[in-house]
Amino acid sequence: MGAEIPPDEDARLAALFETGLLDTPPEERFDDLARLAQLICETPMALVSLVDRERQWFKARCGLEPTETPREHAFCAHAILGDDILEVEDARQDPRFADNPLVTGPPHIRFYAGAPLRLPSGEALGTLCVLDERPRRLTGDQRMALARLARQVVELVVAGTPEKRPTRLLGRFETFETYRALFEAAPVLVVVANLEGWFLHVNDRWEQLLGYTPRELLGRPFLDFVHPADREATRLELSVLAAGREVSGYRNRYRHANGSWRWLTWHAILDRGGLIYAVAFDSTALSELTERLAASQDRLARTARMARVGGWDIDLVHRRLHWSEETYRIHEADPGWEPSFDDALRFYPPEARSVVVETLRDAIAGRASFDFEVPFETARGERRWVRASGEPRFDLGGKVVAFHGMLMDVSEQKEAELAKDRLLSTVSHELRTPLTSVFGALRLLQSGKLGELDARGRQMVEVAIRNAQRLSRLVDDLLDIGRTGAGQLAIRPERADLAELVREAGSSVAEAARSVGVRLTLELPDAPLWATADPTRIVQVLMNLLGNAIKFSPEGSEVVAVVEPRGEMATVTVIDEGPGLPAEAIPRVFDRFLQLPAGRAQGGFGLGLPISKAIVEAHGGRIGIESEEGHGARAWFELPLAGA
Repeated sequence: MGAEIPPDEDARLAALFETGLLDTPPEERFDDLARLAQLICETPMALVSLVDRERQWFKARCGLEPTETPREHAFCAHAILGDDILEVEDARQDPRFADNPLVTGPPHIRFYAGAPLRLPSGEALGTLCVLDERPRRLTGDQRMALARLARQVVELVVAGTPEKRPTRLLGRFETFETYRALFEAAPVLVVVANLEGWFLHVNDRWEQLLGYTPRELLGRPFLDFVHPADREATRLELSVLAAGREVSGYRNRYRHANGSWRWLTWHAILDRGGLIYAVAFDSTALSELTERLAASQDRLARTARMARVGGWDIDLVHRRLHWSEETYRIHEADPGWEPSFDDALRFYPPEARSVVVETLRDAIAGRASFDFEVPFETARGERRWVRASGEPRFDLGGKVVAFHGMLMDVSEQKEAELAKDRLLSTVSHELRTPLTSVFGALRLLQSGKLGELDARGRQMVEVAIRNAQRLSRLVDDLLDIGRTGAGQLAIRPERADLAELVREAGSSVAEAARSVGVRLTLELPDAPLWATADPTRIVQVLMNLLGNAIKFSPEGSEVVAVVEPRGEMATVTVIDEGPGLPAEAIPRVFDRFLQLPAGRAQGGFGLGLPISKAIVEAHGGRIGIESEEGHGARAWFELPLAGA
């Protein structure tokens, strides 16, 4: 989006042409100010930009090759409209610049800060600006320094022709007074030194940060103040400068006047006269934080190795995948290999691969976390089970752009579960045959065909039959739980009236409710509510939920079952007035063999709810429990409505 034309455009252009600066060769004095702005603001690019009629032309440039760009693309054309610094923290998020070719293409500008070059007569010729390829924000001190440097550029322009301007910034100290205020006001340590390593000039910030007055530093080798362990590395950085290359981000320790050591981070250049211009900031706190972070990361890595838990990140925008060290170990992959998302999918067999892809797709669409277990094969061909969980990360617009998560090797736990399921299945099948014989014998005794029983005998046979029925239900549950673990739970869905199924289940548990003084109420719709369901299995779920509600309800209370449509789903809710559940127990209510100590009597083996969950989810539905301790519970499930 092009900038508006300033109201004084004609006068502004006339003033610009009168300076005689357009299309002139580079001048070191302007270059030095641009470089100082670059160093103080810690950006890769800095410009002295003059806004012409149809272009912006760069009198000085650092870190940028082109000498001009079209005015319609110029950030500076916006900056000259105001008196203060124009700061754009992230150009991609700013509607004025989001589609700008300088943002979408080289040099890929993300950050811009420009201080207008306004003449004493009021015309803005252009800006002194700094740019970066990443979003950021200037500190208050950096903004102040940029504004002061811009005023120095204006003074150079006003000073007259190039022949009248001094030829080197700070290079000859007889001209230094022009820049003393700027030099001393810089929010960082500023140094002028020679390649022999002697301080030639320092600003007052040295006394504030390190306790030395300029008089104590000038004429002394700066290596005298460098930590002995850092001196050789500092000499190497001096050789880099001597070779004509810039030093940026170098860190060493300087002795404070009180004898302690402070970390400084340096940015330095060498001018044509052999003088070093450098700025530094105190990075002690950052260094200490970095060390603590490194120690914390090391502890985390060691803990992850012991727990066999790896980390991962998926960048959905660039389809990049990052694995932690432990994730490489779990996959038995070379740590030097950089897998893509497609590479990672190849570790999973086809049936598990589809689970991974569908889960990730659903999480993106629902902007939600995920957690699943699947088999996979390591790089060495070993088959294992892993648990993967992830949480989304969003951009400023709320779109999912990445996932961060963990990967855990659960092979041993999975094998133990499968072994337990196999044992349960075997035991259940072994119990089935003798249990059938027991039932037959008891029914024969009850019928009187083997002779009439007295009252005591009939009572004992009835007790035996009830216990045999209880044992039969347990065997059925054990077989079902084994099938759910193996993914073999049989479901035969058909078009069924959910209200009628609730009525059937209610009839089956009505006597149990009456026997303990609990009222059972069914709130059913007047018309059939058709769902896609296996009637036998759904009645099994209903009897589990109703049976639990009755079992945990006090005498004189009420259990209510409500059937209703909700959108494209048919919902059943069972409400009781029992003691409720503590908050920490709710996430575990569907765990196998879990018994919660509540209600009149526990009984059972903790299989009803996990079996119900497996049945409902096999129908493409959902099941859950809501409760507050002391205020009863609401158990619910929903199934897809059947088509007309």
